Amino acid sequence: MCDESRRGPVPAVADVQFVDTQAPGAAGRVSRPQVRSGRAPSGPLTLRQLQGTVLAAEDTGDLRELAVLYLKSFGLSALEAVNGEEAVEVALRQRPHAVLMDLEMPVLGGLDAVKQLRERGYGGAIFAMTGHLDAGMHVQARAAGCNEVLTKPVSRAQLHAALERVLGVAASSPVSAMSAHLSPDPHPVAEVSRDLAELIPLFMSTRAENLAGLTAGLKAGNFKALEIIGHSMKGAGSSYGFVPVSEIGASIETAARARDGAAISLQQTRLRDYLANLQIRYV
Repeated sequence: MCDESRRGPVPAVADVQFVDTQAPGAAGRVSRPQVRSGRAPSGPLTLRQLQGTVLAAEDTGDLRELAVLYLKSFGLSALEAVNGEEAVEVALRQRPHAVLMDLEMPVLGGLDAVKQLRERGYGGAIFAMTGHLDAGMHVQARAAGCNEVLTKPVSRAQLHAALERVLGVAASSPVSAMSAHLSPDPHPVAEVSRDLAELIPLFMSTRAENLAGLTAGLKAGNFKALEIIGHSMKGAGSSYGFVPVSEIGASIETAARARDGAAISLQQTRLRDYLANLQIRYV
């Protein structure tokens, strides 16, 4: 881990890319994990703020620092690990919403770390970070339990897009990692294509079923069922023109994987309020 007292000024975040370099003497280095939160300067590329905590597991110091800078610029809290063994320890103790896992690390390799996390019940999203282009490595990563494989170099925009698929979009001042948009627009408006008008009653009745299913799932502690509901909402909302439904669904799916019932309850409230005040404008 870098010595905080020896760092120079942190540069403004730009669309810099991860470059797979190896710092001399990095192997076997173990350090105490740190939690960082807040927002770094957004730089010339403006991206929507996200919500949650992400672990950056990377043994190369400059790449790890760059990942942390990116995560902070997205509005996320960042955890750090410098090898696979530390990544497993931090992820199981802190339960981040997602992990960026370099596949080539000392002490314990990334693939083995992913396998251990899945075997020991970690349900968050795991993104494999690798410089290998061969399909075989990608297949191995997915078989180990990775949700996606990101091939280095990974730009800031690419990393944001990947995380946005599994993390909800944050409010300007989130109360907690998974509680964005609890002060919703009192009069939300959705612009929906006219040719979908006949399908909207079905869409709305399905959302009512989702609300009931969330209540039942929370009561029973059935996080697998809750994850399925969130995944369904995530796919359906934007397809019809109801972007907040997709955002809520993504947050529920992620929270269910983390077995975070409180976060799911908050998102259920957000969904209920959104549907109760929604105005549809056909275009």
